[in-house]
Amino acid sequence: GVQTCALPISPASAPPAPAANSGIRQPAPNLAKGARPPEQAKTDPKRKPLDPIPNRPITGADLKVWLKEAIDRQRDGDVEGGIALMHRVLNYKPDDAQTWMNLGVLYRRQKLPDMSLACYERAKQYTPKSGGLWGNIGNAYKDLEQYDLAIAAHKKAVELEPKTIGLWHNYARSEE
Repeated sequence: GVQTCALPISPASAPPAPAANSGIRQPAPNLAKGARPPEQAKTDPKRKPLDPIPNRPITGADLKVWLKEAIDRQRDGDVEGGIALMHRVLNYKPDDAQTWMNLGVLYRRQKLPDMSLACYERAKQYTPKSGGLWGNIGNAYKDLEQYDLAIAAHKKAVELEPKTIGLWHNYARSEE
């Protein structure tokens, strides 16, 4: 079944990724244009594992910096670092639908569609009329081979945003 998520999912509760030598096929990175695979990711000598949380009240500017860093890490092939930073943001702003959606995308890239769906369900609480969200839900259901639910989610996506070509593409592919 699909996991539900009461509060932000801690990175420690996520199922571990298979070891490189386990014989389990590693998912290919879904790279943005211009990004490098993890083994070729740019090494930034200034980039620390994760900056510590400051000993002061967290501001909106802190959250924006963390989100930008999460996206940069994902783009450079550090999906786990991106996930950790998104969790950090959600600990301070648990009602941020966009961060929940982004976290769901990262879990899907890690081949964790149940975790992905749990994040999308949280996002849906705050933005139920987002065609992009419903498209992501459909993709996760397709990953789980729950094709009727995938088709229904993709149909809802195109009903909400009929001018978005990518949603129509996913809808057509969900019926294949």
